[in-house]
Amino acid sequence: MQRRLLTALLGTALAAIILVGAGVLVFSRVGARSSASDSIEAQIEAVVELSNEIQTVDRLGPVLGGVAGAFDIDEIRIVTVSDTGEIRDRATRGNRGSAIFELSDRMRARYAADETVIVDRDNQVVGLRQLEFGGVDRQIQLPPNITIGVLIAQDVAPIPRSAFRWFLISALLVLGLSSVVAVFLSRRLVGPLRSIEATTASIAAGNLEARADVEGPAEMAQLAESVNKMAADIDRSRAVEQQFLLSVSHDLRTPLTAIQGYAEALTDGATEDPADAGRIIGTHADRLGRLVRDLLDLARLDAKAFSFDVADVELSGLVAETVDGLQPVADRYGIALQQDVPEDPSVHRLVVYADRGRLGQITDNLVENALKFAHSTVTIRLTEHTEAGWVELSVIDDGPGIDDADLPHVFERLYVTQQQPLRAESSSGLGLAIVRELTEAMGGSVRATAGIVNGTEMTVRLPTGS
Repeated sequence: MQRRLLTALLGTALAAIILVGAGVLVFSRVGARSSASDSIEAQIEAVVELSNEIQTVDRLGPVLGGVAGAFDIDEIRIVTVSDTGEIRDRATRGNRGSAIFELSDRMRARYAADETVIVDRDNQVVGLRQLEFGGVDRQIQLPPNITIGVLIAQDVAPIPRSAFRWFLISALLVLGLSSVVAVFLSRRLVGPLRSIEATTASIAAGNLEARADVEGPAEMAQLAESVNKMAADIDRSRAVEQQFLLSVSHDLRTPLTAIQGYAEALTDGATEDPADAGRIIGTHADRLGRLVRDLLDLARLDAKAFSFDVADVELSGLVAETVDGLQPVADRYGIALQQDVPEDPSVHRLVVYADRGRLGQITDNLVENALKFAHSTVTIRLTEHTEAGWVELSVIDDGPGIDDADLPHVFERLYVTQQQPLRAESSSGLGLAIVRELTEAMGGSVRATAGIVNGTEMTVRLPTGS
């Protein structure tokens, strides 16, 4: 990977150098031609003024040669220009003169108006201007459709040598610097990635204690932290899963052992009260049935196969039904089951938009959980937050409370808190996980908080109804 990253960085740098260099060279050539054009216009103006002062043809050649040397002109010559725009060397005795090039219509118009014509030809910039030098034109016998002009040419290299030299020097410097930066970046990026790769491979092999080094750029450090957090979460989930399997195994084994023992006693005729034995068997069978139902509910919630019949539900009546249903259990434990609801529900109705049956299941699970931990009192409280559009249903117990480390996880499935219940469990132990799944499926939320002095408060928040 480091080799590929290094190649990519250097390739990008080289491509940038080529593109920028090509642009610089093109602009350099354009600039050189523009500079040559400006120089030719100034030179040809001086040549025309000087030529117009010459009185004899014999002096014209030496004068132009001197001008070429003085102005460092690459080429200067006298030419003839026809009315069709054909340009030829000045004719000599018995020689018509060789053709050079032709002017376009626009160039012929500028030439006829005594203006300088600039022509861009291959590696030259050519300037042409008509001459009218004193009496010399009368000494030259020319057809009426031919005029005399002066032509100045300046050579322009395709790529200016100075620009090309500086481009090569700059390119080598940039490539050298890019190589150093590319090597540094590739090592800085690939090093943490290799550590993360080794860590993930170790985790996949079963070593959940492996951790990646948090180093390198911020993104790499964040990725390493995410991998480490993932490993910690997997390790915790595996520990919770093992604890859950032990708990479920105990919940299955205890009633099964009791059912098996009493069934054998009934079969052998060893019990004096068959009816009491049958009642005990039925109680443990109900416990097994509750555990199986809760497991099935969680599986259906995961599979999104849980059906909801949402409508407006009046909470005060639902709380009263829950209290009536669980009052015998509370009496058996010696727990006072209290309601903190509006005194006259007919005047002030607390209505939520939810599935009544599922909401009853949520309330039952919360109250049953509170009865396992409470010392003397369990309170069901209803609170309306009209402006926020929520109604809160809280179940509060005065038990020993939940450790701060356990509070964020009490609604997770498979999680077992350090605090043991004061009474033997009569439920599956999955009630709080089902509470969260059902509440969130109906658009609400649930949280657990520690009491002011002791105890725990479980709060379900649901959207208000119409």
